[in-house]
Amino acid sequence: MPERAAGPILRFVTSIPAHPVAQPRAFSPLATLTSLVARFWLPAWFALWTVADIRHRLGEFFASDTRIYARGALAFFEGRDPWTAAVGPFHFAGLPTTVQLFVPFALIPEDTAVVIGFAVALLAAVAIVRTLGLPWWWLLFPPLAHGVVVTNPHVLLTALLLTNRSWAEALAGLVKIYAVVPLGGRFRWRALALTAIGIGVSFALAPHLWFQYAASMAETTARLNEEAAGGFSAAIVPMLLVPMTLLVFLLWLRDRRAGSWLAVPALWPASQFFTQTFAMPLFARGPQAGAGGPVAPAWFAALLAIPSRGVVPMAIAVYVVTRLWGARQAAAEARRSGLPPPALDRGESGQ
Repeated sequence: MPERAAGPILRFVTSIPAHPVAQPRAFSPLATLTSLVARFWLPAWFALWTVADIRHRLGEFFASDTRIYARGALAFFEGRDPWTAAVGPFHFAGLPTTVQLFVPFALIPEDTAVVIGFAVALLAAVAIVRTLGLPWWWLLFPPLAHGVVVTNPHVLLTALLLTNRSWAEALAGLVKIYAVVPLGGRFRWRALALTAIGIGVSFALAPHLWFQYAASMAETTARLNEEAAGGFSAAIVPMLLVPMTLLVFLLWLRDRRAGSWLAVPALWPASQFFTQTFAMPLFARGPQAGAGGPVAPAWFAALLAIPSRGVVPMAIAVYVVTRLWGARQAAAEARRSGLPPPALDRGESGQ
C-alpha cells in the first residue's frame, strides 16, 4: 500500500524540469566588470569632480556666498553700499530684493548665518533630488555639491521652482532675477505676476536702494563679469550667443520644458558653475518630476559635471542638436509608417 501511494508522487517529482537558474554558469570577469562600470561610472564621475572642486572651497571660502550676502544685507542695514560687500576678491552683485530678503542674516552673528545658510542649502539639495525622483548619488552632481559648499541661494531657488507653487516660484524670482526665465518659458503667469508685485513692494519699501543699485549697476555688472571670468555660459564668447540662442529657441519649440530650463545655463552672462543645476529636471524620472520629454542621456550629465568654462555651451549645443535630429528622424519614420508625427511637449502653463 505505501509503495502504491508513493508511485504517483515519485512520477510527479521526477517530471519537474530543472530550473535554468540552478544550472552552473561560468564566471566571466569581463562581463562582471562591464556590468559594474555601466552601473557605477556616472556616480563615480560625479564624485571625482566634486572632490576636485570642493577641495578648493574649504577654509576661507567655505560658505563664502552666505558671508557675501549677509555682509551686503548688513551694509544696507547700517546705511552703507551693499555692493561693496565682499569675501576676498568676490563682491555682492544681487538685486535690491535679494538685499532685503537677507536682512535677517544681518541681525545675527556671521558664523551663525553660515551654519543656517549651509543647512538650508543642504536641505534644498536633498529636496531637489527627491522631487525629481533621482538616485541619492545625484547629491554628488558637482554643480549641486558646489552650490551647497559655497551656500549660494541658487540651490534654494531651484528647489522653490520645482515646487510648482506660484508663491514659491515668485520667491525664487525675488532671490535671483534669472529665475523668471524658466518661469516665463513655461508660461507660469501667476508666479511672474507675483514676482512683479514683490519687486513693486521692494521698491516701495526702499526706493533709495533701487536708485543706488541703478547708479552703480554698470560698475557692478562689469565687476561681476570680471570676477566670474566670463562665466560658464555661451556669453563667455559673445559671438556664440546668437547661434546658442537659436538652438535653445528651436529646442523650446520642440520641448518647452527642456528649452526653458536650459536657457539660463546656456545664455546667462557671468553664470556660475552651480547654474548647471537648472539642467537637473531633464534627468528626472517619475510623475513627481513632471517630465514630458525624454530623459536626458548620461553623457550630458557627465559633461555638465566638469567645472571648466566652455564645456557647458558645447554640451548643451550637442544635446540640442541630437534632440532635434532625433525628432526629425522620428517624424520621418512616422511618415513612412503612416502614423501621426510625435506630439510636441508643451510643458506647464497658466499657473
